[in-house]
Amino acid sequence: GDPARRPPFAEIDRRLQALDYEGARAPNHAEKAKRRREADTQRILSNVFPPHIAKALSQGRRVEPEHHDLVTIFFSDIVGFTDIVSTLSPKKTSD
Repeated sequence: GDPARRPPFAEIDRRLQALDYEGARAPNHAEKAKRRREADTQRILSNVFPPHIAKALSQGRRVEPEHHDLVTIFFSDIVGFTDIVSTLSPKKTSD
């Protein structure tokens, strides 16, 4: 190329500094996104489970079953469930 069209050193330096600034911001942006996801996860857990269960789950700990009179909550993964219930009415599914 034409040497007269090349930017002066000061312009090259300014552009490189801008790149360094943007590169330094990227991890900060990623960290903010990570904190936002963690906060969303904690909020969802807190809305669904009692506080001690939400805390244990967020810490990655195993939650032992608990017994309470007049309450039954059972979480399970049934293989093929979606295929089975896709042809049933909601009432039939809950029966």
